[in-house]
Amino acid sequence: MSDIAFHDRFFKSTLGRPDRLGKVLKAFLPADISASLEPGSLVSLATESVSEGLDSSLMDLAFSANFGGQDARIHLIVEHKSSPDPRTHFQINRYLAELWIRELKEGREPRPLLPILFYHGVSPWSLPSRLSDLLNPPPELLAVTPDFLLPLIDLRRVEDGEIRRRVDDVEAVLALFSLKHIFDGLETLVRLLLREVWERKAPHVILKPEMNYMAGVYGIIDSKEMKRIVDPIAKEVGMAQDIVDTWLDESLQLGLQQGLEKGLQQGLEKGLQQGLEKGLQQGLEKGLQQGLQQGIQKIQIQTIERLLARGGFSLEEIASLVNVDLSRVREVAEKITMVPDCTTLPTANRSSEMAKDIVDTWLDESFQQGLQQGLEKGLQQGLQQGLEKGLQQGIQTIQIQTIERLLARGGFSLEEIAFLVDGEISLVREVSALWDKIP
Repeated sequence: MSDIAFHDRFFKSTLGRPDRLGKVLKAFLPADISASLEPGSLVSLATESVSEGLDSSLMDLAFSANFGGQDARIHLIVEHKSSPDPRTHFQINRYLAELWIRELKEGREPRPLLPILFYHGVSPWSLPSRLSDLLNPPPELLAVTPDFLLPLIDLRRVEDGEIRRRVDDVEAVLALFSLKHIFDGLETLVRLLLREVWERKAPHVILKPEMNYMAGVYGIIDSKEMKRIVDPIAKEVGMAQDIVDTWLDESLQLGLQQGLEKGLQQGLEKGLQQGLEKGLQQGLEKGLQQGLQQGIQKIQIQTIERLLARGGFSLEEIASLVNVDLSRVREVAEKITMVPDCTTLPTANRSSEMAKDIVDTWLDESFQQGLQQGLEKGLQQGLQQGLEKGLQQGIQTIQIQTIERLLARGGFSLEEIAFLVDGEISLVREVSALWDKIP
């Protein structure tokens, strides 16, 4: 495994958790961006599905998040580099395009994207922040040149004290220290990490990811070699000198804990997906029913108004033609009398109350949380989709019924019927053709 792969794997395993990365981004992004980002809102996205055909190691972490204190969500792309790479802007530009194309394919509006560069190489990051500065187009082409600003977190340029002050997560601090000082020598980094754990009175077992990271980068494959380096420094700091053995003894327990955390996250994601699907179905059904009723009422009122305006019909005849109670026709007639030349239809009220689902199945806490989130989101989306679909179906249903009654009564041209029901002439002709076939 290359050094780059060790850096990348450690970065993802320690700082890749949404809650932890949210704190880090909040602490080190530019002030105007940091003030708008809600760190607890990050939700991980599967990067391998974002850029088909691209090496999965190129895009490190992708998230959606609440931004600007609004419901609109953005993607956060964290690009990890351990040395300056002139291709970075172009890679991220491709990632952005892939994300937008995916959203369009899924029938969603493309959302704003925030790319972020996380860098911990020895040399300062010397490339421009803007893509246009890297391309350096002539002034005449500047306005048509694709451009974006790439916020930079240059970890080597942040003092250790600032990291401690800004980040209140000890494991995140240890991971940041490791990434920042990984090129400063193994003993220097071990001393820094052991002293940090000792002063914070934290359990030294939390250093196992950092020790594995250092062992990988520095090519240590034997626990005896690690003990030879760690034990003297542990003694110097005041810690027990058998901590390497303890790491080995406790590795099973640590693995169990990591597995539990991963299982909880998977449960949350699975519950979110299932809840979303269930909520969409329930919301769609309820919205379809409400929209159907609204559509029927809308076209009934409009047809009554036009028959009244045409004249020559009693209120009872109109009620029969439109298939409504006589009281409804009288109500519309009174409104027309009170408001001359009234052609504007009353707007049907859309119910915004979402249905609540009672989940009887016993679920673990993370799955339950995801199910609830997905259910709420699905209900809202499904209700809106159902309202729109039901409204259209309701309008078409009552149009066809009224066309049939007007054809049966006789005395109307197809064009007049189309106007009365506010429908397309093609629909009237279609219904008329079916009537002609009936013996």
